Amino acid sequence: MSLENKMIATRLSSTSISVEKTIPETTVTQEYDLKFLLSQREAITRQAEEFAEARQKELDEVEELIEQCEKLGVVDEVAQVVVDSPRSPLNE
Repeated sequence: MSLENKMIATRLSSTSISVEKTIPETTVTQEYDLKFLLSQREAITRQAEEFAEARQKELDEVEELIEQCEKLGVVDEVAQVVVDSPRSPLNE
């Protein structure tokens, strides 16, 4: 943890701790039960995995669409050809 966000944990019992956090110009003290922290870790991990799976599905779909574009000859930019007009007395 960075120096700006100092955290001091103190054991309250065999199943819980007290945490004092110093955030610039603010000190917050909270109590946490280990069972709660373990369930939070499990829930956050599950959510992170579900999020990663959803993003991977989106990425797979985008990759498939890009492949379809390539098969159909679709490009990301259309080249513009600039043709110089023949010189005429009106253009000079």
